[in-house]
Amino acid sequence: MRKDTRTISVRVSADIANSLDDESTSIGTSVNNLITQVLKKHTQWGRFERELDILHISKQSAKVLFSSMSADDLKTLASSSCKNMLMDLILFIKGQFNKENLLEIISIFLSANNTSFRHIKSSTAEKFIIKHQLGKNYSLYLSTTIGLLFSEIGVDMRQADINNEDLILEISL
Repeated sequence: MRKDTRTISVRVSADIANSLDDESTSIGTSVNNLITQVLKKHTQWGRFERELDILHISKQSAKVLFSSMSADDLKTLASSSCKNMLMDLILFIKGQFNKENLLEIISIFLSANNTSFRHIKSSTAEKFIIKHQLGKNYSLYLSTTIGLLFSEIGVDMRQADINNEDLILEISL
């Protein structure tokens, strides 16, 4: 199904236009597709970052931080602050905390953080295959946080696999 589109014109400096040309060539897409991707990321996530006090750190820094924490500390962090922050974020962005909005925000969150993932839907479950490369502790932290969020709405999450490089989560329907 084709989405409705509109054509808009935007005037940018020659430097920005040249950067867009270079980037689109390097990733093998059109400037139009590149601009659409940038605008989609901004409208889904970027415009909310300031209001939600979101801080970005490098993957290397995150890996060091998470690897230095105990499993109990990770679970406490996930249940005490991250779960509540994501619930607030979903309410702020989507207006309602439910399964559909939670699934959508997980995808947006992973994309915004440049984390490779696949979201596979079946008739009985939704599966996330997340390649984060941040270590086993990050897998534990992320799976704990997401599991707590789903339990808030009465949905079971089955944890399929946790390891150093990726995480596979399965959510029952």
